[in-house]
Amino acid sequence: MRIIQEALQNTIKYAKATKFNVSFENEDNLLILTISDNGIGFDIAKIKHGNGWENIKYRTENSNGTVLITSSTEGTKLICKINLK
Repeated sequence: MRIIQEALQNTIKYAKATKFNVSFENEDNLLILTISDNGIGFDIAKIKHGNGWENIKYRTENSNGTVLITSSTEGTKLICKINLK
């Protein structure tokens, strides 16, 4: 839940998005959390390692998961994969 909260806060604060999607899937004992928006995006190479991004990474990795983020002028997508075993 905190991962969603962090992502939503970043979307509201920076992305100028009008839509925000959250989905959950269970695939081969992996919880796949996908969070996306239709905002302005950002350059991932210039991501500031502030509290929001660090919290998302920490919470995902602390749950034996991985996190992937992609961003373009058409929006941002965050995918967290957490092992349910």
